[in-house]
Amino acid sequence: MKNIVLKGLYFTFVASIALFASLFFGSNTYAYEYQKIERNDSVEAGFFGDSVDISGTYMVAGNINDNIKGDYAGSIYIYQLNNDDWNQQQKIVPTDLKAHDRFGVSVSIDNDYIAVGSRFGDGVSQDSGAVYIYKKINNTWQLYQKIFAEDGEGTDEFGTSVFLEGSRLVVGAVGDDDKALNAGAVYVFSQDSHGIWTKEEKILPSDGRKGDNFGASVSLSGNLIAVGSPFSDKGGLNAGASYVYSLKTNACGFVFSKLIKSCSVDSTYDWVEKQKLLPSNLASGDNFGHSVVIDGDYVVVGVPYSSKRGLLNGLVYVFRLDNVQNYFVQQVELYNNDFSSADYFGFSLDMYNDTLVVGAINHINSYGQSGFSSGSVYVFHKQEEGVYTFWTQESELRPSDGHNEDYFGQSVAIDNSLVVVGSPLSDSDIIDSGAIYYYDISHKIDLPEFGYHNQAGYSIAVDGNTMVVGAPYSEFNGSKSGVVYVYHWDGTKWQFQTKLMGEGVEKGDLFGWSVDISGDDIVVGSPGCDFPGQIDYGTVYIFHKSVDGNWQQVDKLYTGLSVGESYVGYSVDIENGFLVVGASLDYSFDESGNFNLSGAVYFYKKVFGVWTLEQKITPENGHHKDYFGKSLVLDGDTLVIGAPFDNENDERLGAVYIYNFDKDSEKYILKNKIRGENYGEGFGYDVDIENGLLVLGAPYSKFDSHETGAVYVYRNDINLVDWNLEAILHKTGLLSKDLFGFSVSVHNNTIMVGAPYSYLQNIENAGSVDFFMKPGRVWLPATQLVLDDAISENLFGYSVYFDDNFTLVGAPGADYSGEDSGSIYSY
Repeated sequence: MKNIVLKGLYFTFVASIALFASLFFGSNTYAYEYQKIERNDSVEAGFFGDSVDISGTYMVAGNINDNIKGDYAGSIYIYQLNNDDWNQQQKIVPTDLKAHDRFGVSVSIDNDYIAVGSRFGDGVSQDSGAVYIYKKINNTWQLYQKIFAEDGEGTDEFGTSVFLEGSRLVVGAVGDDDKALNAGAVYVFSQDSHGIWTKEEKILPSDGRKGDNFGASVSLSGNLIAVGSPFSDKGGLNAGASYVYSLKTNACGFVFSKLIKSCSVDSTYDWVEKQKLLPSNLASGDNFGHSVVIDGDYVVVGVPYSSKRGLLNGLVYVFRLDNVQNYFVQQVELYNNDFSSADYFGFSLDMYNDTLVVGAINHINSYGQSGFSSGSVYVFHKQEEGVYTFWTQESELRPSDGHNEDYFGQSVAIDNSLVVVGSPLSDSDIIDSGAIYYYDISHKIDLPEFGYHNQAGYSIAVDGNTMVVGAPYSEFNGSKSGVVYVYHWDGTKWQFQTKLMGEGVEKGDLFGWSVDISGDDIVVGSPGCDFPGQIDYGTVYIFHKSVDGNWQQVDKLYTGLSVGESYVGYSVDIENGFLVVGASLDYSFDESGNFNLSGAVYFYKKVFGVWTLEQKITPENGHHKDYFGKSLVLDGDTLVIGAPFDNENDERLGAVYIYNFDKDSEKYILKNKIRGENYGEGFGYDVDIENGLLVLGAPYSKFDSHETGAVYVYRNDINLVDWNLEAILHKTGLLSKDLFGFSVSVHNNTIMVGAPYSYLQNIENAGSVDFFMKPGRVWLPATQLVLDDAISENLFGYSVYFDDNFTLVGAPGADYSGEDSGSIYSY
């Protein structure tokens, strides 16, 4: 999944059951899209994604401008989720469609049924509107029934909105004239004992007026229906209104959130207008009720044209049921954190349990085509604590390739953790052909047996479908003895495979401080391991996967060239039979022959299955506590070693050493040394390299204030010798000691940066991860990941990794299985 994450906090205080006050805080964060879904046919006209819904592993999307049956006749596409990819299963175009029917203007799916609105389809009268119901039979969606209003007239627009739940269907007809011209109506249908959908009731607003468009939006939750009437004039011209209806059985009382009294008479059902929702602060043109969703005790209403925060910015009202009075009370107004004029926030809505998604089709964003109004979708999370309710903006979903007026967020749907977003004016090969974007907002990997102070996620490594996770503070064999977990990707999720514990590991060894994997070999650093008379000498364990798939220890490497407190195994990297091991306080000699603890790196080579020490690499003129070998990375014949506190000329600028493997001598030869630019910034604290792109973290950089952090980007020339500084990456809004650049990863011209000590909404050391891309000549911020359940000292971003298939973030301070038990998040 490429998806989510945080944070603006809405806090709602309930002084009494009917009194609510709210405030919010927040910065904006983003989420990766997991898949862009486009039509696979050649129909020129589009608006694919004008409507969308999801249920389980099925998704349906409307394409109202499909012209196979004539202009704006319409069609729908049905997709099924397989191995995290949505694959088109079926395209449906009814045989009786004609031009301008707009089949697909609304869609709703629940289990084995799909309802599709055709607002100008033919019912009793021409163009009065119709709804088509499809049923999944033998994995094929077949027309089950076409329904329409028996009293329909040519401009009723029956099918403008649809909502399907279980055996009940709600349909909006905004042009119904029973109350007044275009006052609107809502029809309720249910399945009888033979499975036939029959009309249960026609609902009219008690105070409907000309042009109200009652039924423009509908939602159903159990025995409650919410209806939007966006052009109602009660609060001002086109200010809007919403209505809540409850199911009443004949002489049995209201069935609201619970049955008030039991029934002893016939089972005739009536839908009764229980409440009209009309905030006191509406203004003309707000269109309150343009979108509406009801879920359990909550009604949420979109007001996309509200100018309360900014001209046409939009907002969303949340109402909560007072269970004592059976009355909905206005709870809070939600805005997007990065609101601006003409966002149209609230244009679309959907809700699943505690998660709310909100579309803002005209929001300006900088992802994709910078500065254009392609649109955004916002994810909010609700948390109840007694009479307190917290609303948190968890993430902002953006299209990776957005263009001006794509209308991303025109439609939204959520089921469990799956979110789909319609962008009906998105361009591909055809202008305005439309697209659907898919996100999965679940991300935490459940890791077994994590306990108190394990700090799982301290280190991460991946090769193919195998992931290795270090937990160096595990207490399995004593305090800080450490353990390593191995996972296998089964095509849909990470499955726990085994737990590695090195032979003889004991208290203080920190087994799992560093990890790496290459093919059937796993290497684990244990820098706190003691040898006789040498405390914290350090070592490295090698595990090999046998033919039966089990991981077995095959070696424990002792350099024989180190001293106590060398911390051998502080860093490791393994690639194609080459292994390099950092010992951050190992000894070396400077040019005058003076002994110092500058650090060293050991190069091993696998020969006939045996790991042999080939070379001890030390800085040419090392200084005390340069921390040479604190970080390192192999990339083909290139070895990069970080010395983040290199103290040449007593300047403590830090440095990175670049070596090439010489095939004649079979040794690594120094080719370049890049020195930092500022005192004490930790230049080279973490390093990564790919295809001539070198990324160096400097988490103690004082670019904005004390130790906010920075990342340096270098690119080499054709001779692999000269490295040119291409960019210095910073992030606005950093605080002191956020340590941006603590961890880095680079892949496919994209850079991933961890800032594990960053603050989020005053949550200390919660952590965050940022991505930067280079779509042209300049590196630009693209996406930010943060936790939706962040707490103090999570350290999210302590370790990072990504490739074409996986994005992984370690949070060793997470408390899911006890204090500092740790966690890994997968996107």
